[in-house]
Amino acid sequence: MKGVAPLSVAFKINTTIPSNERSKIEWEFGYDNESWSSKESPSYTYEKSGTYTVTLSITTKTTGKKYTADPVKITVSDIDASFTASTTSGTAPLEVKFTDTSTGATAWTWNIYKTDGGSRTLQKELTDRNITYTFQNTGTYEVELIAKKDSNTATESKTITVTARATTVPTTVKTTAPTTATTTVSAVKSASLSADDNPIPNPLDIIEELIRLLKVMLVPENYSLA
Repeated sequence: MKGVAPLSVAFKINTTIPSNERSKIEWEFGYDNESWSSKESPSYTYEKSGTYTVTLSITTKTTGKKYTADPVKITVSDIDASFTASTTSGTAPLEVKFTDTSTGATAWTWNIYKTDGGSRTLQKELTDRNITYTFQNTGTYEVELIAKKDSNTATESKTITVTARATTVPTTVKTTAPTTATTTVSAVKSASLSADDNPIPNPLDIIEELIRLLKVMLVPENYSLA
């Protein structure tokens, strides 16, 4: 088990020895000679960083035999590195917001690597607590957070996968050219004038018309409007 100081740990006995047969219970929490308990289910708070070994022994009533459980390791650190990412995959360009959730850290370093075949190339280093980064190119990236407190550090990393944006094939739209209405205008031919249409009066017609008028004037009853 591991955690960040101050780390409180609750302990519980896991044994086949019946409770009425346990004459003596001894917990040792590994911190110092004073860090022990005789309770069935004790708890202990580790105030400082370090690795501690917890032991448990039980003495039975009937035989007086002492049984010892396998030791348990407790690792306590001053800091714990952790963070969240708004997304871990998407198409380029991919903008990702990284939020620090570390415990005990007072300084932060973000390293953004592009990974390829087991190797990695540093792309960017940032020192803000929370960052936003845009991955412009496709590929697999490793984002590493180094949380710091004094001379102690803790590290956490996540993988970001960036893929190419799907190519959109433009839809071919068949268009029909607008129809040009052609109006055929027949040329107006100049009609040939016949003899009857000749605008120059015939002298004989003039004489006949004069005779007719004289008859009308001289003999009114011969006058006819028809």
